[in-house]
Amino acid sequence: MPGQLEESEGLGHNQRVLKLQEDRVRAYEDFEAAIRAFIDGGTEEEYERACRDITARFKVASDQINAVNDDLLTLATAAAKGLSGWIRKLQDAEKDKLYLTVASHIERKRLAKMKLAAELVAKNAAEQGTHVCGHAHTHESEGTTADQELNDLALEVHGEQVDTMHKDINIMIEKINEILDEIRYWEDEE
Repeated sequence: MPGQLEESEGLGHNQRVLKLQEDRVRAYEDFEAAIRAFIDGGTEEEYERACRDITARFKVASDQINAVNDDLLTLATAAAKGLSGWIRKLQDAEKDKLYLTVASHIERKRLAKMKLAAELVAKNAAEQGTHVCGHAHTHESEGTTADQELNDLALEVHGEQVDTMHKDINIMIEKINEILDEIRYWEDEE
């Protein structure tokens, strides 16, 4: 990917930005696949390795979009300044989206670990159903019930927090798409 800007020199400034934005979207798709793999049982090391690769891809796209913007600023035309303003808005929105996405991943990982811990607590409680006295009957302790209720509440609250973050990311995606529509508009201005 590092040579992509040079390969697309024949494209207009806005077309180059849109092409680089497509690369960024693919990186987000891979980022989502990495968190899902982790939640489905992947290792922390695999997730971190994917994150390093994806972070490098985000940086390449961002640096190349900034290079297109710098090139625009040398033109000093009203159209170039207008398009440059939209590119800056895109970069700012993408930065915000990335922060939200990373925060969402952290919380989704935490939620997955909380669910695993709750399952272990429930399993241990079920295994300890026979009282130490050796009788074949079960004794449910009040502490175990209270612990389970607390775990359930924590999972519910944390799940709602993750859902809210996902909604915030979708709002940011809508904002980015509106900015991209404006960038497409500038095609006729070059």
